Amino acid sequence: MEWRDTVETQSRVGGADNSLLLFNHHQAVGWSIHRGEQALQITTQTDYTFHGAGVLVGQDFVLEGQGRRHATHLLAPEGLLLGSFAADTSEAEAHLTAAGIVIPVHQIRSDTLDIINR
Repeated sequence: MEWRDTVETQSRVGGADNSLLLFNHHQAVGWSIHRGEQALQITTQTDYTFHGAGVLVGQDFVLEGQGRRHATHLLAPEGLLLGSFAADTSEAEAHLTAAGIVIPVHQIRSDTLDIINR
């Protein structure tokens, strides 16, 4: 089974207006064994764009970019999360508008969550 969804969020953090648009593709891969118990493996690929604008240290700035995230989630038969792993790469540009400066930003991130006692 697979499905797709789109999520759009907007927030204001530290005086900056931010928006994030996520395009998710989920797939239930199948059952496996995780730490000795049955687990449903669900993978998600997310392509996203983001935009933020505000004032930092008296300077107007704009930050915009895009990225891709791959995640694997393991669920127990009753729906409880057993663990997950995700890797994310994004590219962005920070524009300091008054100074005419553009700063390239490249970010790589990975996260692992393993529920040991439940």
